[in-house]
Amino acid sequence: HTGITRLDDPHYIAFDPAREAANPPLVLFMAGTGGKPRELAFFPQLLRAGIRVVSITYNTREAIQQVCPRHPDPDCAAKVRTKRLYGTNTIDVIDDEPTDAIVPRLVWLLENLQRNHPSEGWGAYLDNGRVNWSRVIVTGQSQGAGMAAYIAHEHRVARAVLFSSPWDSYGAPPVLAPWLSRASATPMDRWFGGYHGKENTAALLARTYAALRIPPANIRVWTAEPAALNGPNPYHGVGI
Repeated sequence: HTGITRLDDPHYIAFDPAREAANPPLVLFMAGTGGKPRELAFFPQLLRAGIRVVSITYNTREAIQQVCPRHPDPDCAAKVRTKRLYGTNTIDVIDDEPTDAIVPRLVWLLENLQRNHPSEGWGAYLDNGRVNWSRVIVTGQSQGAGMAAYIAHEHRVARAVLFSSPWDSYGAPPVLAPWLSRASATPMDRWFGGYHGKENTAALLARTYAALRIPPANIRVWTAEPAALNGPNPYHGVGI
């Protein structure tokens, strides 16, 4: 898209026509804070299942929990996610431009794919210039999982799969962001989430998944030890 002048790492797109059933779903993956689209580790499993994947480039710089916990507006997290997803100027604590936003970028990408590869059927994931969310599985790691949750709250998606997020909150002790408890457009049996029991925010994640009303049977708490313990929250990436 000619309007994009920054945050222009390549999107990653993967599919295997030989394995696809008719009308395959599309997985939209969003990386975590500081992440890049190429870091998606479970491409092969998804392709074997006949599912298409778009791992999209977006502004992964400031995490919601880096800018909102001390902000006086309880809806800071919702406003940041709205701005980063749709490009609307809802709050000034992040400097995202409209062309940085996730959903417009996905629309532009799908339109481009349909225009240049019409036989592959990418237009099926669009509906009159908007995303056809009923055909999309939203997922992500950390900040990206929070974006997936926000999309699934607002749109009826095929499925929402959350890896170690969101934990949008403010104050001390932490108060959960109000948006987490709002009604979901996506039926709750389509929601899935997981996190490692030793993550720094494991207790808070348990609270946010309960606030989102994810069915307990659809939640996984991992116990596997990583090969190496690196960084201030070493268990945070184990699930993905």
